[in-house]
Amino acid sequence: MTCTKEQIRKFMRYRKTNTLEAAAAKAGMSENTARKYAKRGGKILPKPERDYRTRPDPFSEVWGELEEMLKGDAGLEAKTLMEWLLEAYPGQFQRAHLRTLQRRVSEWRALHGPEKEIFFPQNILPGRQSQSDYTWCNELGVTIAGKPFEHLLFHFMLPYSRWETASIAFTESFETLTEGYAAAVQELGAVAPDHRTDNLAAAVPIGKAKEFQKRWTEFLKHYGAKPSSNTPRKSNENGSVEKSHDLLKKALDQRLRLRGSRDFPTRSAYEDFFKSVIYRRNKDRKERLAEELKLLKELPRRSWNEPQELFVSVSPWSTVTILRSIYSVPSRLVGAKLRALVHSNKVELYFGKNRVQEMVRVRPGETIIVSVRTGDKS
Repeated sequence: MTCTKEQIRKFMRYRKTNTLEAAAAKAGMSENTARKYAKRGGKILPKPERDYRTRPDPFSEVWGELEEMLKGDAGLEAKTLMEWLLEAYPGQFQRAHLRTLQRRVSEWRALHGPEKEIFFPQNILPGRQSQSDYTWCNELGVTIAGKPFEHLLFHFMLPYSRWETASIAFTESFETLTEGYAAAVQELGAVAPDHRTDNLAAAVPIGKAKEFQKRWTEFLKHYGAKPSSNTPRKSNENGSVEKSHDLLKKALDQRLRLRGSRDFPTRSAYEDFFKSVIYRRNKDRKERLAEELKLLKELPRRSWNEPQELFVSVSPWSTVTILRSIYSVPSRLVGAKLRALVHSNKVELYFGKNRVQEMVRVRPGETIIVSVRTGDKS
């Protein structure tokens, strides 16, 4: 027989000052059992393995049918099979048999079931990647001045340190993607060389996995980063931010419960609230974040939407060269020095405070002839 841990402790304590027989009697065990514990130094005796059933198998007659069903569709659950048994063999089975059937099905899957997809653990290194995704927050039940506030959060995070930030969005568009990313890296103060998203249309052309929208690539290039995306239907490849969605929303829900109300007077008040929750969550991540910041890239000197300012001279051929692209200007400006504001999609030319021309931005090696706009004031 086996004894409780307390009995064994008593026996070993009494054995120091008593005979084996006396120590066994005081501990409440037989002499034979006491002798075994004495030989093992007080260690618990191993339970002998049982190779027989203690009760009849209720599924012995029907297991062949169930096994054929599992071979035909390994996705069948024990609960579904139990429902089938109750209908096919009325009065022979009870719902109380479900736990036994679950063990039988689990054993069959382990010994004869199909191979499962393997997910290798991710070796997350500091300073390599940032991730972002959108998550709906309607289940939080937030209201603004009494009215339901349906919204998304653009959620940005670093997988290694778990540092995160978020901003309100209403659609998964290119504008909210770039605005959210720009605000996030500005708050972080640095840029990871790789940024991963899922296959949202703003970043990845529909039906073209591992390709990226040109304007998304150019946007990240401005920050010195490259785009990446998870394989379709493989959300685990973006798993860090996916898991953080649940944890962040759970934290927000808990703070809302403590607050005692889910109503906010203004959108700004709600933003202040969830920013304060994120701030508290990030406080415990400072050490690992410090590791990452040493490895991340510096922010570009100008923001994405801020135009680059250049000063150019008009050539005798009535042209100006801006970032290796040639533009035609009115001949009356030959010899003049102009201020050029180079945006992502256009170029503006100023003589003093007067805007003398605006044209579509072209790439190096192209020449464009544009109509002249005069008389505009800055």
